[in-house]
Amino acid sequence: MKSLIFLIVGLAVLSGGCTGRTDSVQGNGGTVREADSVPRATAILWIDLDKSLPSGHTAGKTVVNVKAKVNISSDGKVQVLEYVSDPSGTIERYIAEKLENDYRVKQKFFDKGLIEPGVQYVFLRLLKEKL
Repeated sequence: MKSLIFLIVGLAVLSGGCTGRTDSVQGNGGTVREADSVPRATAILWIDLDKSLPSGHTAGKTVVNVKAKVNISSDGKVQVLEYVSDPSGTIERYIAEKLENDYRVKQKFFDKGLIEPGVQYVFLRLLKEKL
C-alpha cells in the first residue's frame, strides 16, 4: 500500500514538471514551431518509397517521420515552408533534394480527394538507411 502511494505521488510530481510551450523558435532553415501549437497532419508523404521492393520492405529498418508545413502545388510539387521540429542538417538536405528532384504527389491522390493542393501540415516519411 505504501509503495502504491509513493508511486502515485511520484507520478504527480513528474507530471507537474511537464509544461507545454507554444512559442515559435528560429531554426537553421526557417521558423520551427512547437508541436502542441501545430494542427494535425493531413497526410503522410513517403518521399523515398521504392515500389519495386516487395511489400514490407521497411521491416527491420528505421523509419524517420518529419512533420512540416508544406505547400503542395496542383502539379504535385511539394515545397517545405517550415519544420515543426528542427531536423538534422543531413535529413533536411536529403528531404530538400528528394522534393526538388524526385518526389511528386500523384494525380490520383488529388482526383480521389485524399490530398488537396495548398498549404498544410504533413508527415514526410523516409528510411534512415537511405540517408
